[in-house]
Amino acid sequence: MAYIANCSFSLLLWFLQILVSEQRRAEDAWGRFKAEGCDLLHPMEGLKWTQSQKLGNDTIYTGNLTVPLSPHVEDKDDTPFLDLLVMLRVSPGGAEPVLQHCGGPGSDATCVLLGDNIPGYAGISISQRGIGVTATPNFECDPLHMKLPANGKLHYEISDFTDCQCALPDGTPLVGQSFANLDPQNDSQVEVLFEGMAFRSRRCAADSRWILTGPRGKKYNFLEWSGTRMLAHDIDFLRSRICAPKLNLYAISYGTAVAAVYADMFPERVGKMVINGNMPPVPYTLDFAKGQGMALTQAFGHLERLCVKWTSTHPCDYFSDEMSLTKAWKGLLGEMRARRLTAPTNRPSPLGGNESFPLTIGLLQGYIQEQMNQAGYVPTGWAEPVLTLANLAGMRGQEARVDQVAKILDRYCSLPAGYPFDWSGLKTWRIYGACIGQQSLGLSSYDAKAGTKSLDGYVNEGAVLGQDLFGRFTVAQAMGVYRTFRAEWEEMATSSFVGIFSAFFSWEAEPVPVQTGFRAGVRALVVGNLYDSACSYTWSNHMRESLPNAVMMTWQGVGHCLLPEGSYPNSGMQPCLNRLEQYWMTGELPFDGFTCRTEAPVPLGNFRTETQ
Repeated sequence: MAYIANCSFSLLLWFLQILVSEQRRAEDAWGRFKAEGCDLLHPMEGLKWTQSQKLGNDTIYTGNLTVPLSPHVEDKDDTPFLDLLVMLRVSPGGAEPVLQHCGGPGSDATCVLLGDNIPGYAGISISQRGIGVTATPNFECDPLHMKLPANGKLHYEISDFTDCQCALPDGTPLVGQSFANLDPQNDSQVEVLFEGMAFRSRRCAADSRWILTGPRGKKYNFLEWSGTRMLAHDIDFLRSRICAPKLNLYAISYGTAVAAVYADMFPERVGKMVINGNMPPVPYTLDFAKGQGMALTQAFGHLERLCVKWTSTHPCDYFSDEMSLTKAWKGLLGEMRARRLTAPTNRPSPLGGNESFPLTIGLLQGYIQEQMNQAGYVPTGWAEPVLTLANLAGMRGQEARVDQVAKILDRYCSLPAGYPFDWSGLKTWRIYGACIGQQSLGLSSYDAKAGTKSLDGYVNEGAVLGQDLFGRFTVAQAMGVYRTFRAEWEEMATSSFVGIFSAFFSWEAEPVPVQTGFRAGVRALVVGNLYDSACSYTWSNHMRESLPNAVMMTWQGVGHCLLPEGSYPNSGMQPCLNRLEQYWMTGELPFDGFTCRTEAPVPLGNFRTETQ
């Protein structure tokens, strides 16, 4: 999927602000990559390591890579240059470089701290153009555009909180990678969203901050030089700076597109390659959005079947027959359309008490999908989405029902947190009676200790995928394809489709379409989860088909991507993990089509049911 694996960002760069300069001599192991004195720790001009810090037994190096905005020979005398953050993680005995990408669009150089630490390898990651705290220009809005609105207004709009040109226009519902705050069956609500996103694309593209000037005065539009093809050029420039004849690649989610595009453009420079939880190889906007919606329905259907098979396992014991989860979902749809699923705000009501704020179908769908994605990173499986439905259906009492609504609204209808301003972290639905969130404002929450942002600003998707994917639509055309999809699929899939499709169907910068895969000679290991709720298993199949010398490995599992953190007793995941380890050690691919069979249901018991 286009969004990063929702790994725990609390593990991110907690030490970034205390990095100290410390030069370290390279060990003998680096000699194999030396070319006249050039290696990972002694790079050529263009890459400079500026800081280092110990992290356990590992050493983390931080530096800058200076790249030309345009990599093309025609622009060599005119192009501006960009500084990109690069990080290197060196473990004892780790000499061979592996480029790691954690997904997104939104993953930056900190991926080396999030991703798997592969024995015998030195992990290296790069911040994509426009992404990360240090990026200039930065896709996200500047927090200095934010403001605290006046109290006492009857209605609050997005412009009451920000004047950033890349924020959503007033009246546009909150929208993210996998949701939109609306009824996905309501034509007029979807049309308002599409019109707002089309206007946002035009207004954002007109911001003067995107215009960069070269040394001879030639002007470039940064938004036209910021897609995945440009990232592939930057990665290859990084490879050349460390004098590595080949670069190993390990990528998950959107990162699989990054790796596959690099392999397509520079196949002779690819060593080992693992792509895990894959993006589609054909870069068409409509197919991309359809695939995401369909992935969610497959995952939800699997969850229902698990609860039918293991009805005595808590919390599936709240449901009793094959249609119980679906019945609960459909019952909630009716309640949300009638605006009966609500939580109290802090705003007094003229009728006494406090005003109530309604939960929408789109927000619930996004929340369920987010929980399903996270099932791949925690050993509690899908207990959380089951409990969410049980709470909202009133199976655990009215208090739990209202608390669950409030929890979902708090997740989305909140101002960006972590900034040293009075507005930071405020719950807009509670205080202002409006669902205005990070995506509305084009600004993600900030972790001061980590020195990094979350991935909720929702500008990266349009800026990067809008470059990568071909297929632009007018609002009228977008409504036509939406109605066609809606006629074939129910609300859960349609809401997810609408959310992601809105980001790039009318993006202003012209596409520079990627070609992910379709390159012979690349011996990649393609990995897919059968019930991945973000990146459709179909996409992994198509990625395998596009790489004739690759092999595919499947886990009959849940969550987004095959990750060790998602393992649980009898999950059947270990044989897949063993083959991944063996491939990194020897370079020998497992036989094509190997499948890790689940030996037990995803864990639904022994969960903190009374506190979640």
